[in-house]
Amino acid sequence: MFTTKHFIWIGICILFILIMNHYAKKEDFTLQNACYFFMFICLLSETTKMMSDMIPSTHGGMHLNPQSLPFHICSILLFIAAYITFGKDGPLKQKMINFFAVVGTCGGIAAILIPTYGVEFNIANVYQCFMYHATLTWFSLYLIRFKHANLGMQAFKNNLVVLFALLIFNL
Repeated sequence: MFTTKHFIWIGICILFILIMNHYAKKEDFTLQNACYFFMFICLLSETTKMMSDMIPSTHGGMHLNPQSLPFHICSILLFIAAYITFGKDGPLKQKMINFFAVVGTCGGIAAILIPTYGVEFNIANVYQCFMYHATLTWFSLYLIRFKHANLGMQAFKNNLVVLFALLIFNL
């Protein structure tokens, strides 16, 4: 951790986030545009992760490594992003935006700092991990910067309830 290659990846992620923030401001991204971009990166990322983690089956052929299923909090955010993108406007959608903004920012930054798949430049999952989390961080910061997310005390309480519900669900 925190080798030269890791610092290069961190730099790439920061550069990507800064470029996307500038582009979103310059092109006056709507929430819908930002959601579509994020959904595209999510689907590409999850597909890459799943296809890269196929392992030999005991009965011949290949199957998906169960660790690649989208049960990590960052992967679960894909489903929340889908709801934000395609769901009906209302209090539930706002709660999901509030949750996404906080968890995505904290989780994205933490994942960039703690590389799950290593830092080598010749492994597809490394690219997937860093670029997905950079995009996650950008989108979360977009929600905060363009005031789509509310970060008040009520949102904090709601976020704790959602995190607790996910904890119970995952157990």
